[in-house]
Amino acid sequence: LVVDQAHSQQIGELVLRARAVVVLLSAGSLMSAVQLQVIAHGMAMLQQGEGAPLVPVSLPGFLFPTAAYFSATLPLLCHEDTAALEAMVKAFFKIIAVSFDTSASDQLLQTQADQVAARVP
Repeated sequence: LVVDQAHSQQIGELVLRARAVVVLLSAGSLMSAVQLQVIAHGMAMLQQGEGAPLVPVSLPGFLFPTAAYFSATLPLLCHEDTAALEAMVKAFFKIIAVSFDTSASDQLLQTQADQVAARVP
C-alpha cells in the first residue's frame, strides 16, 4: 500500500492497543490506503488470536467490493502482496456490517449506535 513504513507501524500499534476498531465505510473507503491498512492490520491480528474486534459500519453511499475491485482497483493501490491484502479485505467483509443511515430519525440513529456499541467489549 502507498503508506510509508512509519505510518504503517503506527497504524498497527494503534489497532493492537484498541478495545475495538470501528471501521466507518463511506463512498471512498476502499480507495483509502490508510483505511485498507487498518483493515489489513486488524484482520491479521485477529487471525493470530490477538487484537480487538473489528466493527464494520456501512454509511450511505458505500458500495461493497466486487470482483472487479479486487482484480482491477486493489492492485493499483497495493504495490506489495496484493493476494494477502485481498484475503484480508475479503475476510473483513465476512463480518456483518452495521448499516448506519445518517439521515434516519433520532430513534433509529440511537438504535444503530447501540448496535455498534454492543460489539465493543
